[in-house]
Amino acid sequence: MTGPESCLRYDSNVQSASLSAHRAYQPGEEVFDSYGCNLSPSDLLLDYGFVDPHNTNHRTMISAHDIAVPKSGRARTLLEAMQHLQGGEEVRLVLSHRGPDASVLTWIRAALGSDAELIRAGWRVKATKLDVALACKVMGTLGQPTNERREMEVLEALHAAVLRAQAAYPTSHEPDLQEPFLLFLSFALTPC
Repeated sequence: MTGPESCLRYDSNVQSASLSAHRAYQPGEEVFDSYGCNLSPSDLLLDYGFVDPHNTNHRTMISAHDIAVPKSGRARTLLEAMQHLQGGEEVRLVLSHRGPDASVLTWIRAALGSDAELIRAGWRVKATKLDVALACKVMGTLGQPTNERREMEVLEALHAAVLRAQAAYPTSHEPDLQEPFLLFLSFALTPC
């Protein structure tokens, strides 16, 4: 990982990382580093133990399948190819306070696309999850709205997913207090 402040190198043989500056600093000069790009306040709090009050990068990640399950085998194969491109990990889509970005909308269009729509977009009849380059081209085509009906389905799927996530979100901190560490911490911080 390289940024304007420093260079992080990971050695998988000894499973260690080293961080070095990009330039020589003068004695007494302030040295800067980055915790990472586009981290949300939650990321900073959970990973590093602090919150930057000026950070407005509020966002959340949601499983792609929580938004839209592929409608057909062809859609499933297309999205498996994209998942294969990302190393096979579960695909998580990012929602921010600005709403869904183009990649979220494209993913939902692909999941909800009919066989005819996906073939029109370029996904071959015998394409497999290994046809990653073709999948990228098809997703590029699906990056543009197709018709009003499909766009309404995309927005309805997204809206339903947000409502499900909202309904599942706890409305009190009582479940948190049942966690052993947090229970201990609440007793430790309670004045006698």
